[in-house]
Amino acid sequence: MSKVLSEHVSNMFPYSQLEIRIFPDQTLLHHPDDWPPVIVSAWEWLRTTSVARYFSPGETLPWDKQPTRNAVVVAPVLDVEATEPIGGIYLSRRRSKLTFDQDAEAICFTM
Repeated sequence: MSKVLSEHVSNMFPYSQLEIRIFPDQTLLHHPDDWPPVIVSAWEWLRTTSVARYFSPGETLPWDKQPTRNAVVVAPVLDVEATEPIGGIYLSRRRSKLTFDQDAEAICFTM
């Protein structure tokens, strides 16, 4: 599964840090490879919630008590029967002129 995720999911989120994990500590995807892993306290916090959350740049992260520089999305992977978190997804997207231009182009194209 890690190979499939690496081949397909990593390319879907350029300029982003992406990590997919099965609890307690099985990392299925860590992208980009040369970035440090997501801090343990983020995974500990995500294990306590069953809903996805979005944090805007400058917003304080509940697991770090520090404002984030980038937009962050976290989502639990839920057990189908128990509806409890068995894993999670962490996505942090850097804002750059290139990604801003891509987003603006996509918005203008749909109007």
